[in-house]
Amino acid sequence: MTSEPESHAKSPAAASGGKDFLTEAEMKQFLAAARGSRHGVRDYAMMLMAYRHGLRVSELVDLRLDDVDLKSGRLYVRRKKGSLSTQQPIEGDELRALRA
Repeated sequence: MTSEPESHAKSPAAASGGKDFLTEAEMKQFLAAARGSRHGVRDYAMMLMAYRHGLRVSELVDLRLDDVDLKSGRLYVRRKKGSLSTQQPIEGDELRALRA
């Protein structure tokens, strides 16, 4: 039995020496697949916002229309798990995806 706390904190991929994130190329491929799905416009916008803003699934589905200010390009994110809620800038491609 080990008493190293960091051994318990690692994800299975990281613990086995593998990566625990998508590369930029993999993320582009993932977003392209989302865009090509049955509800591509919606799925692409949701996945892009989740990726750019580091949203958990619960935070993504908790977004409301009033949280998105297209005029000023700001997004209000109600964080879960004790994190601070924040206002974040929305980039041009995100704005286009949301307006589509």
